[in-house]
Amino acid sequence: MMTAHRTPEPVLLAYELEDTVRFYKEQLGFSIIHQEDSVLAERDDMTIRLGVVSKDVDISGMTAILRTDNVRAVHTEYRATGIPSVTNLLTTRKKPLQFSLKDINGNYLLFVGPQPELAILPGSLAAIARDRQYA
Repeated sequence: MMTAHRTPEPVLLAYELEDTVRFYKEQLGFSIIHQEDSVLAERDDMTIRLGVVSKDVDISGMTAILRTDNVRAVHTEYRATGIPSVTNLLTTRKKPLQFSLKDINGNYLLFVGPQPELAILPGSLAAIARDRQYA
């Protein structure tokens, strides 16, 4: 019997689950799809799990990577909501679009878009190598 492949959910910790759930719903647009001891939240093609810890545990600096095909639209939306920790949308020639923000617990969320397809110009060294490889 084959089991369906599921992308693992990143896990972040929170001190106050109720406040954290409110932030993820109201500020970040996530929906809660399961809540017991922890919370499973999703938005578009992104899923994250939130767990609770006592305040004596240092959770600052934890990071979750959330991959989305809509990174540009998500960034524009979060900028418009006024979340102060939203970084600029980082674009480079060889890396996917990405930006980050910090949640109310000090966790970092790194939003990453799809890997860009690099254009191979006719006559370039890359085109010559490609043509020779497949000749």
